[in-house]
Amino acid sequence: MKVFISHGDIILDKIYNYSLELIAKDGGGCNWNDLYNLSLMGEKCYAVGSIGNDDEGKLAIASLNKAGVNTDSVIIEEKNTNIMNVIIPNKDLEDDSIIHSWYSPITMDFTMHFSKNLPVTLPKELEKEEKYIILDKFLPVNLEFINNIQNKKVCLDIGHIRFFEHFTRQYLLNFFKKADFIQLNENVISLLFERLHVKSLVELFEVLEPDLMVLTKGKRGAEYVFRENGEIKVSFEAPKIIVDIVDSSGAGDAFFSTTLREYAYTDKIDLEFTKKAFELANKSSRDVAIVMGSDSDLPIMKDAAKVLEDMGISYEIKVLSVHRTPEKAIEYANSLKERKVKVVIGGAGGAAHLPGIFAAIVPVPIIGVPIHTKTLSGVDSLYSIVQMPSGIPVATVAINGAKNAGILAATILGTGNDEIREKIIAYKATLAEQVTKKDEKLQSIGYEKYLEEQGK
Repeated sequence: MKVFISHGDIILDKIYNYSLELIAKDGGGCNWNDLYNLSLMGEKCYAVGSIGNDDEGKLAIASLNKAGVNTDSVIIEEKNTNIMNVIIPNKDLEDDSIIHSWYSPITMDFTMHFSKNLPVTLPKELEKEEKYIILDKFLPVNLEFINNIQNKKVCLDIGHIRFFEHFTRQYLLNFFKKADFIQLNENVISLLFERLHVKSLVELFEVLEPDLMVLTKGKRGAEYVFRENGEIKVSFEAPKIIVDIVDSSGAGDAFFSTTLREYAYTDKIDLEFTKKAFELANKSSRDVAIVMGSDSDLPIMKDAAKVLEDMGISYEIKVLSVHRTPEKAIEYANSLKERKVKVVIGGAGGAAHLPGIFAAIVPVPIIGVPIHTKTLSGVDSLYSIVQMPSGIPVATVAINGAKNAGILAATILGTGNDEIREKIIAYKATLAEQVTKKDEKLQSIGYEKYLEEQGK
């Protein structure tokens, strides 16, 4: 099982408007927001660290618990809880940057209070799990924490200069080289280049040698650096829609959570999935859940995801086996009821019971995608999904018909959403136009030339 863990002093966000009026208090802040987002996406998340014994601490813990984050390993101390002060700008002005500060904008008091009892020991039940450790600070206690953990991936979310400006080059190199996944904000990159004696993102990647490095550039998108067949690749992607702030979590946290989740579940970085992360991340209630029985189904099921992306429909995507991980699958299905997901798309092959199990638990439309198999060409999958008992229906599409599953999900949502409905109408009009153009070409050049151009 994959688990996502963050360690350190837990933080409460205080949210101010541009007039410095306190408008909200929200648990999370920094790497804790990443846990918050991942948990809302259905992942197992654990907060391991320290909190103050005050009202702010209680609120921070309550917010994490509400999102489903396990806080059993958080120690309560007689200290003030750390406060991240977030100031949301006036969007009518040209300067639309969100301010994050360790100083109160009202009193100018320093609001960071480090624990003296870190690191906290990881729960024993997690020792054998596949662990993704999320950190945003280079504190020695965090270094000690990761050094004592086996079977882990270290994931750094570095968005502020203050998180590394006080450390030496050798200390930073030692810490960075332990990281498997690194996300950097472009605001920190100049100082980081200077501190680590490098001149480019590719050179930084060569020095640190992570699996994946992401440089976020605000509303302009993000650069990805990774190796493919031994060669360093750099790709830039620009999102269509930006999440400015949801609760206290900004677009950077939302983007980190979504990209990290993809990194955890796929061997190869598929930029088609990550490039729209800004618009899909950090929504507590997704419209659609896409579930498959094996990661080998992903090349098929991605077609459903792409349809939903094109329609601007939020979704989450998971690999769960009702045979190999039945308890986790049932737990996830129950969570979909609580989070009010509107449609579930389930793909499975062979003894394809996944869509039926979800149909028995989740009171929303379930769309089944039979996956092609080598033994019976997917007919076994089709019969397993379509032959449901009375009272537990699964709307079943064709074998490997994930694209149609996405279209059907959008059509269902469109009955209560005019914007989605209009996109469905426009999509079908495009299909009609394509057929008309093909027929006009056939009539113009004849069937022999038509087939010749198609290589048939």
